[in-house]
Amino acid sequence: ISYFRDSSRSKRQFKRVSKYPRD
Repeated sequence: ISYFRDSSRSKRQFKRVSKYPRD
């Protein structure tokens, strides 16, 4: 279940990091 919790937090951070390379 630890992986699931990390996935939720990583998903939010990934969206922010994705904006940099996506732009």
